[in-house]
Amino acid sequence: MPDCEVCGTFTSKSYNVDLIITSNFDREEKPFERDSVVCSDCRNKIVNVFPKVEDEFF
Repeated sequence: MPDCEVCGTFTSKSYNVDLIITSNFDREEKPFERDSVVCSDCRNKIVNVFPKVEDEFF
């Protein structure tokens, strides 16, 4: 069981997050890519702030 990479707590329920962030104004900038493990509380916080990411990243 991994630790949450956002809050650092040990979790039995974890979610893998696959994020790719790209710039819409600097085409030369390389995308930021990150694979993370988050707990269900942090996942819910992320979905509340960015509701459109739920289907795409979780």
